[in-house]
Amino acid sequence: MRRIFTIAVSVAALTGAAGLAAAQVPSGGGHMFRADANNDGVLTRQEFDVGHDARFARIDANNDGQLSQEERRSQHRERGGNRGGAGRMHMQGADANNDGAISREEFLSRPQEMFARLDTDGNGVISTEERTQARERMTERRAERRQRHASIDANSDGQISRAEFAARGAEHFDRMDANDDGRVTREEVDAARSQHHGGLRGGF
Repeated sequence: MRRIFTIAVSVAALTGAAGLAAAQVPSGGGHMFRADANNDGVLTRQEFDVGHDARFARIDANNDGQLSQEERRSQHRERGGNRGGAGRMHMQGADANNDGAISREEFLSRPQEMFARLDTDGNGVISTEERTQARERMTERRAERRQRHASIDANSDGQISRAEFAARGAEHFDRMDANDDGRVTREEVDAARSQHHGGLRGGF
């Protein structure tokens, strides 16, 4: 049960930290539109696949179909060290089987998931309207994050102290602890996720 408590508190801390993070994915999948080969303002799945295949090939210096840690570090250095934070996060989480290398399939997996989310009508094309809708959703999420930040900052000094952060985590735990027994079970976590439509992301 202690492990479940640890998971719950960790989720609260991580979601809170995510809400405060400055680095964000470009609005409306803007980075994806670099693959818009004919610059018509829409991105087809073919353009998307060609663009990401080309990026994989550029990083895969020895053409073995795997991105080694050294190849990834080299790519990071070429991009200017601290720039390209969103790309680094993608690369860090792409090694699904934790073998230390990223295959082409692993490299494309997350971008493909993003493409599917933006392509709301499932026609294989991200239209200008879909891109605008995605940008509006991103703007709404940023506004929600700012509101959460303000609600955590109890004394409104523009900073979040350890005590303020811990207090919000305690509130989050209490909300999940439906029967007030001082423990959070997996069932209570699942129930809280269902109630908040999208899980624990919006809870902290």
